[in-house]
Amino acid sequence: MPVRSGRRMFLRTTSGMLLGMPFLSSLLPRGTKAAPGDPIKRFVAIQSQSGQMVADFWPAWTPPGYQLRDTMYGGDRADGTTALATTLPGTNYKWAPLADFTGQDLSRTIPASLQPWFGKMLLLRGLDYLQGTSHGLGMMLGNYANCASAGEFETRGLGQMPTIDQVLAYSDRFYPATPHARSIVLATGSPSSISDTDYNVPGGPVENIPAYLEPHDLWQDLFGDFMEPGMPMEHPNRRLVAAVYQDYAKLKTHARLSADDRATLERHMAFLDDIENELANGLSAACVKPEEPPIYGVGYPWQEVSSIENFEAWTALLVDIAVAALRCDITRVITFEAQMGITDASGTKVNSYHSSDDVAGDWHDYAHDAVDESMDHAHIVALNKWVVTAVFQRFLEQLDVEEADGQTFLDNSLVYWGGELGMDHYVQGMPTILAGGAGGALTTGYYVDYSQMTSDYANPILPWGVLIPGIPHNRLLVTILQAMGLSPADYERDGRPGYGHNEIFNGPYAWPEDAYVAGDIGKPLPGIFNG
Repeated sequence: MPVRSGRRMFLRTTSGMLLGMPFLSSLLPRGTKAAPGDPIKRFVAIQSQSGQMVADFWPAWTPPGYQLRDTMYGGDRADGTTALATTLPGTNYKWAPLADFTGQDLSRTIPASLQPWFGKMLLLRGLDYLQGTSHGLGMMLGNYANCASAGEFETRGLGQMPTIDQVLAYSDRFYPATPHARSIVLATGSPSSISDTDYNVPGGPVENIPAYLEPHDLWQDLFGDFMEPGMPMEHPNRRLVAAVYQDYAKLKTHARLSADDRATLERHMAFLDDIENELANGLSAACVKPEEPPIYGVGYPWQEVSSIENFEAWTALLVDIAVAALRCDITRVITFEAQMGITDASGTKVNSYHSSDDVAGDWHDYAHDAVDESMDHAHIVALNKWVVTAVFQRFLEQLDVEEADGQTFLDNSLVYWGGELGMDHYVQGMPTILAGGAGGALTTGYYVDYSQMTSDYANPILPWGVLIPGIPHNRLLVTILQAMGLSPADYERDGRPGYGHNEIFNGPYAWPEDAYVAGDIGKPLPGIFNG
């Protein structure tokens, strides 16, 4: 039976088309278009593995005017790292310009090659998980129960939660119109990812999102029919607008079209005319379709690595294709779980997978043996440095190109590098680097230490470091969500302030009961958030 095409069907499909388009600022109704000062924001999160010795990750040298904690504090607080002396206004915390730390590597893990972005970076120390968790995928982004200690959460009736990347992915405030891809989830080594979602069904099951491993699969899904090489840089959605105009031409003289429907139709057409004119100008020059990559046959499990060279190439391609998707506004959310990396500590590049006894060079085993085996310690440093340079820095290089009005894509983005563990298997003082100002929402260019150095409590676990209370990691999540444009009403759940479980339990650190100010857990991090 033929499908009838009537005026109400046309109006329904017109609205459906607009809501279903990949998001573009030009697709918003006039009343909700972003103002010139409201840039599109993007979020990228990258996770490394198995913790850091503090003197490897944090600066452990003395630029002019600085001294080590060993000198400033001594005793249990002596850990070989640089002390900060300037007080963050209105707090007891310390900070320093990252520009003071130029001239050599910032630390053993953070190389001098990141110095061009110091003005757009934040190095954050003293961010603590409130639960004594161990090893995990989703913790860095707020699903603290997605960890090896998940049973501790279950016995307390604490379920898993979506990670904040997925809160953004399903937020109408972050995506005013439905995007082509709500998020892109990437990984090396294993399809397990750092992204957990409930598909915006509160109370529904929380599932881990399988990650892309093969660059060709990612390219095909995002760019397979996007634009053909050599074609004019015209946005492919323009043809959808043209199709609607054809229907309009047939319908506008329909004898049964009411005056109200005709007025509604004319308003839609005026709106579509604006869209068509803007789409006719083509895509941003920064939006370039990547060349189709080869098929590497990336296998899982991790033993199926054809060569070091291929691994380096496909890791780079995952980043490159993901950045192209950001610059073409196919998506605004990307996560990257580095479960496999490269170490060259022995002078030869070697793959290492995390937590696999059947692979020579186990990243996890390196961490367990790092105290007693100098080469294993060197491997841990090399692996994390590889993630910083091959993944984090590669995102920065390709995002720090002009988007509009002198601002780069990086200026309007937030790129978050973190880890699953802090010192050894502890989750205090989580290693954290942010890059990009989220469209001016963050003050950048600083090393901020939220450690409570005036606290009576310090527990040395040297050579890994010293456990000193800092500030709840939950406040970083709040900072990111609000920097991306969300308000507490958009993400708070079950009457709890902030995001992520805020119960304190299973802590082997014997924190004093008042180590954290409970009333501040729903607030952004002090000193860096501009609102």
